[in-house]
Amino acid sequence: FTLEKLKKNVPEKTTSREIQSYIRYVSDIETQARRCKAIVQNLLRFSRSSRTVEFEELDINSVIKETLTFIEHQLQISEVDLELALAEDLPKLYGNPSQLQQVFTNLIINAMHALGPGGLLTITTRLSPALGEFSGTVEILFTDTGCGIPEENIKKIFEPFYTTKEVGKGTGLGLSVSYGIVKEHGGEIMVTSKPGQGTTFTIILPVQKHAPAADKKRVNQ
Repeated sequence: FTLEKLKKNVPEKTTSREIQSYIRYVSDIETQARRCKAIVQNLLRFSRSSRTVEFEELDINSVIKETLTFIEHQLQISEVDLELALAEDLPKLYGNPSQLQQVFTNLIINAMHALGPGGLLTITTRLSPALGEFSGTVEILFTDTGCGIPEENIKKIFEPFYTTKEVGKGTGLGLSVSYGIVKEHGGEIMVTSKPGQGTTFTIILPVQKHAPAADKKRVNQ
């Protein structure tokens, strides 16, 4: 069965409310299956000597909002409060929207796992001054009020297959893949955390003074 067939083959005598819940759950399965596929594809790319990534001009706030449309139902189920503090009039960036959505999804899901009902996740964007060859950087912060990360774990948090989650609840790939994607965009990803107080992941992406010579960026390892 495909997911589309599952959506159409709803059992008889099912109420309208149950049908809507059924469709939402199937959509969540579809979203997570695509996320898993994207993680595997990125790992395969990382194993090659070189790879080509499609870059285009993008609005980072729009990429964040698009990501939230795919995951807002999970936030509601988890009873996690979301606050957006997105700066207006940010400059355009050059990057791959699908890959950045994957990074944002990973960070949001990690925050959900760290938060209990009533916890708060704040997503912030802001512009930093010009630096070196770049005409500034855009920072994207994911701040949660969760349990925090012990200092001894922070040093290993971006390592492939490293996870503190229970068996079956995490692969340990999400943050390592996210780290590679951000680096591929010429950026940085950092984490600050205090146990019992919460965690902030900060992504820093460069604002290029000129568009790339081509809409593809080849990265060699």
